[in-house]
Amino acid sequence: MKGLLKKDGYMLWKYGKITLLSCLIFLVAGSLNTKNLFFMLYPVIIGPALCKSLSSYDERSGWDRYCDALPLTRKLVVSEKYLFTLIVVAGIAILGMASRALTAGLHGGQLLPEATALLSAGILIPTITFPLDFRFGMEKGRLINLFIIGMICAVMAARSLDRGETVGALLPWGNGAAMLVVMGVLVLYGLSWLLSVRIYERREF
Repeated sequence: MKGLLKKDGYMLWKYGKITLLSCLIFLVAGSLNTKNLFFMLYPVIIGPALCKSLSSYDERSGWDRYCDALPLTRKLVVSEKYLFTLIVVAGIAILGMASRALTAGLHGGQLLPEATALLSAGILIPTITFPLDFRFGMEKGRLINLFIIGMICAVMAARSLDRGETVGALLPWGNGAAMLVVMGVLVLYGLSWLLSVRIYERREF
């Protein structure tokens, strides 16, 4: 697991430096412009997409087939992808909230709804798309992923422009309810992992 995480970390830095920089710029812009929902959500939506692009590199290079010759179970391969994506999304959410705290002077109680909203939005996309990726392959599932990401970005941008909503407006029910929402999304993420493991273990190349 540790070696797989390092591999994806190296690949993320090599192929995704520009994208990561753009995510940082959007986080800072979202912190300065708190009425624009799109700026804060863009990084947590692009983060999982960037992780999927790493899987596409693996598929094109034949790494997925090579893994079958290594002492690695397919369950471990799937688990690493889910864990790596979760780490990336959580890291982006933490950076976003740190930026908000520095620029807006918000305290923990005010940041919690926004942090849970970002984390939930970032996790929800791979929850839906990962089983499709492991069933049909990253390349074949790319169009589905782009469609889902495009729809979410369009909806969030429209809501932001029309109503001037902040990220916290996605979870306006208080800290307790916000925590329940993110816990529910994490449960769905876990169920998605179980489904992906079952699909990938039965897949034939």
